Amino acid sequence: MIESYEVIAGVRFDAYNLEGLMRSSVKWIKEKAFCRQVIFANAFSTVLFRNNPEYARACVTSDIVVADGTSISLVSNIIGQRSISRIPGPDFMHEMLKKGARLGLRHYFLGCSTNAHLEHLLSTVRRLDKDYSVFAEGYCPPFGEWSDELNDEIIRRIHTFEPDVLWVGVGGPKQDLWIAKYKDRLPPCMAMGVGAAFDFESGYIKRAPFWIRKMGFEWLHRLLSNPKRLWKRYLLGNFEFLFHVLRCNIIARDQSVTYHIKPQ
Repeated sequence: MIESYEVIAGVRFDAYNLEGLMRSSVKWIKEKAFCRQVIFANAFSTVLFRNNPEYARACVTSDIVVADGTSISLVSNIIGQRSISRIPGPDFMHEMLKKGARLGLRHYFLGCSTNAHLEHLLSTVRRLDKDYSVFAEGYCPPFGEWSDELNDEIIRRIHTFEPDVLWVGVGGPKQDLWIAKYKDRLPPCMAMGVGAAFDFESGYIKRAPFWIRKMGFEWLHRLLSNPKRLWKRYLLGNFEFLFHVLRCNIIARDQSVTYHIKPQ
């Protein structure tokens, strides 16, 4: 665990950039010690952190929490002592797949809306690099709550494949909660929930143009693309996030983690 971090709205964010997170991930993959969890968190995540004790526990016990939102990076630049880089989950997954092709890494994808969608994602990933093969497999579980029997089956499939990286794309906070609950039963690997990254990587959903992402408005593009599902998350969630930033970081100048201090 790195020591450089910033506490924003009561949540600890580790001071990685994309390249640094990739280096640490590859190092830990080579060590093959145990399953390590990475959480990509945004402004809405800080709201969940305060309102959902199970999610708060997942963040506190996660090996790394990085900023997947422009607002987190912006706040750290304005009021923080350290600059927290934004690392979008889809960007990290894409770069890790490319780097992993040259290192022979094995990737397991848990999620997708349909089996056909998963097969398209796997086909896209496997031919990502023209010079190297990408070792990829996956499983598309049903929607809704997963029974104990299904969880056992999922874990068995993951163990059989022996991945270096486990990508979980079943939406937040379910994906992060699932990893946190079962990581002690998972094989040594990097495990992370990346949400819409499956859709973007497969081309199933078109991502915001690069210039919009560069300006920090990908959230607005996603909101306008799916306002019915996302308006509460981005509009109401952002207001609550700003309230907690004002209370914790500006008025109180509190650098303690709200839930409890993350173990080293």
